[in-house]
Amino acid sequence: QEYIMRPLLLSGCKFDLRMYLCVVRASPLLVYYRNGYVRRSVYSYDAQDSNLYVHLTNAAMQKKAPRYAEEMENSIWRLQQMEECLVEQGHVAHGWVDSKLVPDIMSMVTEVLQGCKHEIKPFYGSFNLIGFDVMLDDELNPYLIEFNMNPALATSTSVLKAVIPQVVQESLDLVLWAHGVPATPGPRGIAQLSSDVEYCSKPSTLPFPNGQFKLLIDDARGYVWSRSEGKERSSSPRDPCLSPRII
Repeated sequence: QEYIMRPLLLSGCKFDLRMYLCVVRASPLLVYYRNGYVRRSVYSYDAQDSNLYVHLTNAAMQKKAPRYAEEMENSIWRLQQMEECLVEQGHVAHGWVDSKLVPDIMSMVTEVLQGCKHEIKPFYGSFNLIGFDVMLDDELNPYLIEFNMNPALATSTSVLKAVIPQVVQESLDLVLWAHGVPATPGPRGIAQLSSDVEYCSKPSTLPFPNGQFKLLIDDARGYVWSRSEGKERSSSPRDPCLSPRII
């Protein structure tokens, strides 16, 4: 990775964003995006400081910092809290997260997925919740740092307690919906999902689940998310007609 020499700062501290993808199906590819939260260093930023806790903002690193216990609650922010801070610092206007940041991130990660989708190996009966990390420079340009196939689901702060359970619940609701299975399983039961091929191959007739996931790619319908209204949209991204088989 190339080091970002001029990162955007929150109250003088370096930060990154943990966002989510739910790969509901690998072939044909079906992927949804969801906002996550902000991970902020507990130390003020100084490019010349050799203290790794100043530069590495991921939770696995920050939790080892000597002052983490006393600063833990302030190390995880909501996206709205980040926006308010950046507004106060004069970097952005209100509404920037929804109108600019999220579309920029969705465009970036869609391009990455389109470039590597042929490397995603189908595995019947599975799905994947992916955490991916984004950092911003001082000109508000987003950079994709990494994908994490096993994202942390700890709820050690008030923000994480609010965000993580929703992410997990919405992911499961989305996957079960795509299978055509109610969130509260009936007599067929969730255990039969991977073996009941005939059942899983029928289109879902259930209402699309509530939640914050947004459709990015649905290869079965030739759909790719675009920030431009009317472009590359075969139908509404909130209520697609899908072949629910999950691979």
